[in-house]
Amino acid sequence: MRALAFGTTVLCAVLFASCTSSTVVSPGAGGGIHASELLHDASGLPLVYVSNPRGSNVTVYSYRDAKHVRLVQTITGMSTPYGSCVDRKQNVYVADGVTDDIVEFAHGGTTPIGTLADTHGMPFACAINPANGDLAVVNNWGPSGSDGNVLVYSKAKGDPTSYSDPNLEIPEQAAYDDDGNLFVDGSKGPSRPFVLFELQKGKKIFSYLKVRGAQIREPSGLQWCAPHMLLADSDYQSESTTLLYVLKVAASRTQVVRKVALASSGNVEQFWKQGQNVIAPDGDSVPIFSYRTGNREGEITKGVFAPVAAVVSAP
Repeated sequence: MRALAFGTTVLCAVLFASCTSSTVVSPGAGGGIHASELLHDASGLPLVYVSNPRGSNVTVYSYRDAKHVRLVQTITGMSTPYGSCVDRKQNVYVADGVTDDIVEFAHGGTTPIGTLADTHGMPFACAINPANGDLAVVNNWGPSGSDGNVLVYSKAKGDPTSYSDPNLEIPEQAAYDDDGNLFVDGSKGPSRPFVLFELQKGKKIFSYLKVRGAQIREPSGLQWCAPHMLLADSDYQSESTTLLYVLKVAASRTQVVRKVALASSGNVEQFWKQGQNVIAPDGDSVPIFSYRTGNREGEITKGVFAPVAAVVSAP
């Protein structure tokens, strides 16, 4: 987790599938959020949504493959958009960290179709349960700077249920598996050792998971791609290199089965695996890597401003 500065305000700071007191706002309501019109040549294509908190916008790109990515619209009027997630309808949810809102957009939509208020902290990341549509929201920090928490909105509506654990002081990322089990990573204590927890389907408390075969300094993205969990360390061996761990999860234990080093890329926050590529914003641009080799195969630079998160919505 890295600190991001916006003017005089300093915020401490996103999952996912190509391989996942509140108020619902009616369609068309956006509180000043606007977007350029979607270009016709993007119809029928997957769309990459990139969060640019320092630009207070989300840039949207048509995606054919790593070498054919085109800016098609920019959603403006947000405050500090961070992590995002996608439901089965391919609606995109974006966590807006300063307004404490989670804003929902339809695939290719130009105005929000719903907004959820988060009164429990600063929303930083989210995940959708593919089994029932529940929305999990990760708050880095709780009210008045207290420990962070995870909120679960049943079917992405209504008032959330809050979950926390004293050993998960700063939760970072979240992902659901296909069965509806929720995984959350983060850190604990002054030295910020990495921790990974699971909230099993139907349970009310987190279970600690030991990650065998990994030493993670800076957790930076979590995505379920059946039958594995993908977990990134954006400061692998203190070398400012992002390493993608492919994990097997079984019986409350995890085991590294593969490692993919993303070439010349550190500071990744929220990545997204799309087919055989990994889209990984690194704070400067949005490199696109081969999932097999880790080599760069493309890069998004147009329109981005200190990008921190990417997610893909398919038509």
